[in-house]
Amino acid sequence: MLREREMELALHQIVYEEQAKMKALGFVEAFIGSNEAKCNVFLSSQWERAGRLLLIIVSGNGIQPGIWSRSLVMEPHDTSRQYYRSGSMLPYLHKAISLGYGVIVTNPSTNMVITNQNEKIPIPGSSNPEEHVRYVWEAFGAQARCHQVYIAAYGRGGALAKHLLTTQPSMRHKLAAIAFIESSHRVGPEDPEDVRAIISTRAINWQRSKEDPGRQLPDCTQLGCLSLSAGEPEYARHSNEQRSTNTAWTIGASMDTVFAFFDSARGYDLADEQHYLEAIANTNPQPPPREQGMHEDGEMVIETIVDRDSRVTSR
Repeated sequence: MLREREMELALHQIVYEEQAKMKALGFVEAFIGSNEAKCNVFLSSQWERAGRLLLIIVSGNGIQPGIWSRSLVMEPHDTSRQYYRSGSMLPYLHKAISLGYGVIVTNPSTNMVITNQNEKIPIPGSSNPEEHVRYVWEAFGAQARCHQVYIAAYGRGGALAKHLLTTQPSMRHKLAAIAFIESSHRVGPEDPEDVRAIISTRAINWQRSKEDPGRQLPDCTQLGCLSLSAGEPEYARHSNEQRSTNTAWTIGASMDTVFAFFDSARGYDLADEQHYLEAIANTNPQPPPREQGMHEDGEMVIETIVDRDSRVTSR
């Protein structure tokens, strides 16, 4: 128990440091919920006025804005060799800001607070991951002046990105591209035709593989989109040793090609596609299915002090 508590405190400190660096980069911390129960999201300084808006979606136990992977950020950080901590979102954020994107970093895994009396209070607007991403889109994304929307979704975040497409017509009309990274989403006949069409034509999934980087991977039908190899770590190519199977390695390995993919969508004229999708909706209306998130509880919990009487719990 002591070791677990020490790790929890160490992770809390890392998240605090990463979020402080985000603020130094110009990100603004915004809150969802009430004074009694709330969680944070981060918005770049130009999120409302930028022509292109990037949503970052990652979901998992202990995941907070600023980190992609709990286990990677806990690895030793050699500041003499690494400018960024492993598992940090900062490289993506720096890249996006330098290219002129507005950025919204979501926080779908923070869903309740636990009071000092051990009472669990759901966060209004973020009581589950699906509600969180819907709220963030409606409160921020849909209010932005952007003409194109991009999504970078890692792991379980892929299912949440698909959930947004299914439930938010205003996003479908603006979506230019989705980068799925090691995504857990699935596409099937039960999904609306327009959602399947968007994922098929505007999304790519990157995953770790022994295949050369950039090579198309087979058997990706269930993802509903093209899947490309991100390669594998250098040590894995020259050794049979499997020191880490952490799929978050793919995030950094694919970053340049992800942004190249986004850049290729800049000149994409969405008007014809939008009319086509609207025609489908008008001729074959159907309510979007309520998608069940693919979330598993982990063993470690991060706790962040909100006020004297309550604490936010990320699960």
